[in-house]
Amino acid sequence: MRKYSYENERLAGLAKVVKLSAVLFFATIIVLALMLRHLTVIYIKQSLGRLSALCGCVVAASGSSCGITYLMGGGYDEVAMAVKNMIANLTGMICDGAKPSCALKLASGVSTALLSAMMAMEHRCVSKLEGIIDEDVDRSI
Repeated sequence: MRKYSYENERLAGLAKVVKLSAVLFFATIIVLALMLRHLTVIYIKQSLGRLSALCGCVVAASGSSCGITYLMGGGYDEVAMAVKNMIANLTGMICDGAKPSCALKLASGVSTALLSAMMAMEHRCVSKLEGIIDEDVDRSI
Protein backbone atom coordinates (compact mmCIF):
# COMPACT_ATOMS: atom_id res chain seq x y z
CA MET A 1 0.00 0.00 0.00
CA ARG A 2 1.34 3.39 -0.95
CA LYS A 3 1.17 5.89 1.93
CA TYR A 4 1.88 9.11 0.07
CA SER A 5 0.47 10.66 -3.08
CA TYR A 6 3.36 13.05 -3.63
CA GLU A 7 6.94 13.34 -2.47
CA ASN A 8 6.16 16.61 -0.65
CA GLU A 9 3.80 14.75 1.70
CA ARG A 10 6.66 12.50 2.77
CA LEU A 11 8.95 15.47 3.29
CA ALA A 12 6.34 17.34 5.35
CA GLY A 13 6.10 14.41 7.68
CA LEU A 14 9.69 13.46 8.08
CA ALA A 15 11.66 16.70 7.99
CA LYS A 16 10.64 18.37 11.24
CA VAL A 17 10.17 15.16 13.23
CA VAL A 18 13.63 13.84 12.30
CA LYS A 19 15.33 17.20 12.82
CA LEU A 20 13.83 17.81 16.26
CA SER A 21 14.40 14.23 17.38
CA ALA A 22 18.03 14.19 16.27
CA VAL A 23 18.71 17.21 18.44
CA LEU A 24 16.77 16.14 21.53
CA PHE A 25 16.37 12.39 21.87
CA PHE A 26 17.74 8.89 21.41
CA ALA A 27 16.97 6.45 18.60
CA THR A 28 14.16 4.64 20.43
CA ILE A 29 12.21 7.84 20.97
CA ILE A 30 12.79 8.81 17.33
CA VAL A 31 11.34 5.51 16.14
CA LEU A 32 8.29 5.85 18.41
CA ALA A 33 7.64 9.41 17.23
CA LEU A 34 7.92 8.41 13.58
CA MET A 35 5.64 5.42 14.12
CA LEU A 36 3.06 7.67 15.79
CA ARG A 37 3.35 10.09 12.89
CA HIS A 38 2.90 7.38 10.24
CA LEU A 39 0.02 5.67 12.05
CA THR A 40 -1.77 9.00 12.48
CA VAL A 41 -1.44 9.77 8.78
CA ILE A 42 -2.76 6.32 7.86
CA TYR A 43 -5.70 6.73 10.26
CA ILE A 44 -6.62 10.17 8.89
CA LYS A 45 -6.28 9.04 5.26
CA GLN A 46 -8.53 6.05 5.93
CA SER A 47 -11.16 8.42 7.33
CA LEU A 48 -10.95 10.63 4.23
CA GLY A 49 -11.52 7.85 1.74
CA ARG A 50 -9.80 7.04 -1.52
CA LEU A 51 -10.27 10.40 -3.23
CA SER A 52 -10.28 13.70 -1.36
CA ALA A 53 -9.82 17.34 -2.33
CA LEU A 54 -7.94 17.95 0.94
CA CYS A 55 -4.25 18.66 0.38
CA GLY A 56 -2.14 15.64 1.31
CA CYS A 57 0.50 17.92 2.85
CA VAL A 58 -2.08 18.93 5.46
CA VAL A 59 -2.63 15.30 6.42
CA ALA A 60 1.11 14.64 6.51
CA ALA A 61 1.71 17.75 8.62
CA SER A 62 -1.03 16.66 11.04
CA GLY A 63 0.89 13.44 11.59
CA SER A 64 4.08 15.42 12.06
CA SER A 65 2.39 17.51 14.72
CA CYS A 66 1.66 14.30 16.63
CA GLY A 67 5.27 13.14 16.39
CA ILE A 68 6.59 16.54 17.47
CA THR A 69 4.18 16.67 20.40
CA TYR A 70 5.35 13.22 21.50
CA LEU A 71 9.00 14.31 21.24
CA MET A 72 8.20 17.31 23.43
CA GLY A 73 6.96 14.94 26.15
CA GLY A 74 3.25 15.00 25.34
CA GLY A 75 0.88 12.14 26.02
CA TYR A 76 -2.43 11.16 24.46
CA ASP A 77 -4.26 14.32 25.53
CA GLU A 78 -1.60 16.63 24.12
CA VAL A 79 -1.39 14.67 20.86
CA ALA A 80 -5.19 14.85 20.49
CA MET A 81 -5.03 18.61 21.10
CA ALA A 82 -2.35 18.97 18.43
CA VAL A 83 -4.53 17.15 15.90
CA LYS A 84 -7.52 19.32 16.76
CA ASN A 85 -5.41 22.46 16.35
CA MET A 86 -4.21 21.24 12.96
CA ILE A 87 -7.74 20.46 11.81
CA ALA A 88 -9.00 23.85 12.96
CA ASN A 89 -6.14 25.69 11.28
CA LEU A 90 -5.62 24.00 7.91
CA THR A 91 -8.89 22.31 6.98
CA GLY A 92 -10.08 23.66 3.66
CA MET A 93 -6.68 23.73 1.96
CA ILE A 94 -7.39 22.00 -1.32
CA CYS A 95 -5.05 20.04 -3.53
CA ASP A 96 -4.21 21.65 -6.87
CA GLY A 97 -1.82 18.95 -7.97
CA ALA A 98 1.92 18.70 -7.53
CA LYS A 99 2.83 22.23 -8.60
CA PRO A 100 5.16 24.88 -7.20
CA SER A 101 2.27 26.08 -5.01
CA CYS A 102 2.50 22.69 -3.28
CA ALA A 103 5.79 23.81 -1.76
CA LEU A 104 4.00 26.79 -0.20
CA LYS A 105 1.37 24.48 1.24
CA LEU A 106 4.13 22.24 2.56
CA ALA A 107 5.74 25.21 4.35
CA SER A 108 2.38 26.21 5.82
CA GLY A 109 1.74 22.67 7.01
CA VAL A 110 5.14 22.22 8.64
CA SER A 111 5.07 25.57 10.44
CA THR A 112 1.51 24.94 11.60
CA ALA A 113 2.52 21.48 12.85
CA LEU A 114 5.15 23.02 15.10
CA LEU A 115 2.76 25.75 16.28
CA SER A 116 0.02 23.20 17.02
CA ALA A 117 2.43 21.02 18.99
CA MET A 118 3.65 23.95 21.08
CA MET A 119 0.07 25.05 21.77
CA ALA A 120 -0.91 21.51 22.75
CA MET A 121 1.98 21.28 25.19
CA GLU A 122 0.60 24.40 26.87
CA HIS A 123 -2.85 22.72 26.94
CA ARG A 124 -4.23 25.24 24.45
CA CYS A 125 -6.70 23.81 21.97
CA VAL A 126 -9.53 24.98 19.80
CA SER A 127 -12.76 24.13 21.61
CA LYS A 128 -15.88 22.44 20.30
CA LEU A 129 -17.63 25.82 20.42
CA GLU A 130 -15.44 27.23 17.66
CA GLY A 131 -16.21 25.67 14.32
CA ILE A 132 -15.74 22.10 13.13
CA ILE A 133 -13.86 20.73 16.14
CA ASP A 134 -15.59 18.16 18.34
CA GLU A 135 -14.70 17.20 21.91
CA ASP A 136 -13.69 13.77 20.57
CA VAL A 137 -10.65 13.90 18.26
CA ASP A 138 -11.97 10.94 16.22
CA ARG A 139 -15.16 12.81 15.39
CA SER A 140 -13.13 15.88 14.45
CA ILE A 141 -11.16 13.81 11.94
